[in-house]
Amino acid sequence: MTGETYSVLGATGFVIIGIVSYLKIRNKK
Repeated sequence: MTGETYSVLGATGFVIIGIVSYLKIRNKK
């Protein structure tokens, strides 16, 4: 695995976590 691939996976994971967190906060309202 190259550093570039790792960076892409890390960025994708970060975005997914952000979306999940956003939906959780939205559902609490």
